[in-house]
Amino acid sequence: MRVIQTLILRLLVDAEESQVLRGTVRRVADDEEHTFTNGRTLLTLLHRLSQARELGNVEQARESHSPEGETTRPGDPPP
Repeated sequence: MRVIQTLILRLLVDAEESQVLRGTVRRVADDEEHTFTNGRTLLTLLHRLSQARELGNVEQARESHSPEGETTRPGDPPP
C-alpha cells in the first residue's frame, strides 16, 4: 500500500557558505520541525520520516540520529 506524506523542506543558505546544505523538514501531518546540517543527515531524516507511517512512530524518527549524530530534536537551536 502506498502512503503519501507531505513534507515542507526549508533550505537555509548562507551567502558565505553557499555549498553547505542545511535547513529544516516539517511533516505536515504532525507539524513538527526537524533540522539537518548536511546532505547525509537530510537523507537519513527523510528515510526515518518515511518509515514513521503512524503519528506514534514520529517520536522514533525525531530522536533517531545519523551515524554522525548531526540531526537535532525540534526546538533545538538551528545549526
